[in-house]
Amino acid sequence: MIYDREYFMSANFSVVFDSDGQTRIMDCKSGERMHPLLEPFAEAKKLYLEQSLVAIKRLTDIGTSPVVIWDVGLGAGANAMAFISYDWSTICDERLALNLVSFDITLEPLTLAFNHQSAFPYTSHPAVESILTNKHSRTWSCNQRAQKYHIEWRYVEGDFCQTWRESAQSKRFLLTPNVICFDPFSQPVMPSLWSPELIDNICDAFKETPVLLITYSISTAIRALFLSNGWYVAKGKSIGRRPECTLAVSPAGNAIGLLPSSSSSSAALLDKNWLAKFLRSDRPFPLELGSFAQEKRRSIVLQHQQFS
Repeated sequence: MIYDREYFMSANFSVVFDSDGQTRIMDCKSGERMHPLLEPFAEAKKLYLEQSLVAIKRLTDIGTSPVVIWDVGLGAGANAMAFISYDWSTICDERLALNLVSFDITLEPLTLAFNHQSAFPYTSHPAVESILTNKHSRTWSCNQRAQKYHIEWRYVEGDFCQTWRESAQSKRFLLTPNVICFDPFSQPVMPSLWSPELIDNICDAFKETPVLLITYSISTAIRALFLSNGWYVAKGKSIGRRPECTLAVSPAGNAIGLLPSSSSSSAALLDKNWLAKFLRSDRPFPLELGSFAQEKRRSIVLQHQQFS
């Protein structure tokens, strides 16, 4: 792909106009684009918002309040704003409370997008300015009484793995999630966020909590990590040129139906065709796992209930 030009730069990020006609934020060090598959806001809505609506409605119907959404990888804010700007009265008849927690190591991409609202119009929402200017709390909230919903948005700065370790040590998580939008940079750029250690920890911590995790990755090894922890894994919507994405749901989440049904969407649990691909793979798990650990996990995947 040929990229036509770059314009507007901060210390570590730049705004680029790509050959597909879309404007995106690029990490200058790696060259990786945020939301490279569609127009950024459209991609955020299709990948994360739309595929979480069934889960959010289901959680609300059984009395979960607030529904907590983790946005892992705030970036330029497209994912967060997809949830904040959505008309929740279209799916919830009763009062809905959403707590959105965004994690990132810096606000620099969001600031860059905010300063160029003509390229990123979703950042004109007052929530973005509140997060950027309210340095003491980094929060924004909105209580729409007429529509019966309340949204609170909080930004947590720092390395997510370190934030996780500190929370685990204190046994106090920053609001237990019900939906996780897992959207960091790719594994080559941010390997620690795709590590077996972190994914194992997430799976173990929330196995008894109804949780839906959505990510753009379709890596066999990443999917196998979730399966080897007893989570259920489905393929989600096609996003641009990518034929599918990944939905992972905790055992507790699967029990109450957090996955979109295959009859109402493109979501479908990975089946025996995927299992055959897994068995053929020369890299079925991340390489940092030793052969003994891989063989143990392989056995767990083969015996997983979703393939029975």
